[in-house]
Amino acid sequence: MKEAFAKLKKEAIVWKETGGTHVAGLVYEDNFIAIEDVSRHVAVDKVIGAAAIKKYDFSKSFIVYSGRMPADMLIKIARVGIPIIASNAAPTSSGFSVAEEARITMIGFVRGERFNIYTHPHRISF
Repeated sequence: MKEAFAKLKKEAIVWKETGGTHVAGLVYEDNFIAIEDVSRHVAVDKVIGAAAIKKYDFSKSFIVYSGRMPADMLIKIARVGIPIIASNAAPTSSGFSVAEEARITMIGFVRGERFNIYTHPHRISF
């Protein structure tokens, strides 16, 4: 997780200059796709699209991104079968409910070695 967020920050070129974008990353095996956009939703849409073009197996991937985790974000990743989402921000109560029901592992407040696991912790090993 720590390595994925380090890569995410490294790829956030516009954010470093302006603070005005969100960045999303998709991790699949040894592959990492990162895309910035002014919308956290569009950034996630773009990394999902880029991974679909490369025919990545979403069930063996996870999303890391900058932004809150509302219900519509969790629905989006549930529909393609991504089992884990991690963010440096907080979940919303509606996002928590969707993650619980869709069996998605939701991780928030990622800060280096520290983070909170909100749902389905069985996918995370220490």
